[in-house]
Amino acid sequence: MSRELNFLDLFPSAGELSEGFIQAGVNPVAHVESDQAACFTLRTRMAYHWLQEHGRTKLYADYLNGNISRSKLYEHVPEQVIKSVINAKIGVGTLSDIFRQVNALVDNRALDLIVGDPPCQAYSIVGRSRADLSQTCRLHG
Repeated sequence: MSRELNFLDLFPSAGELSEGFIQAGVNPVAHVESDQAACFTLRTRMAYHWLQEHGRTKLYADYLNGNISRSKLYEHVPEQVIKSVINAKIGVGTLSDIFRQVNALVDNRALDLIVGDPPCQAYSIVGRSRADLSQTCRLHG
């Protein structure tokens, strides 16, 4: 009997890479994302997947149709599903807290994969404060 594979997603943005792994049957253990809006999207997607797995997608349809709020939707899934999305910027000062949260979510399961999304060029704020290096090279190179 094969065991379920588990993954940790770093920098998932809205979770496009996670969606592919989930559709392939790989279990998300945690997502670490610094953008709060992206975290809401991830939590909502994780709620959807849990509801789908448990035959309760009518609740998700109610949310999409505006009949229930996002917070009401979250009340219908286990807290661990919502907590699997960690809203934190990865850095020296945050690593120990992130590791603590991930370890609590792993809960004696094997962590088989660590995946990471590159920043979306159209929406990422990473690097926006830097000068356009290609322009600088053309002017001075």
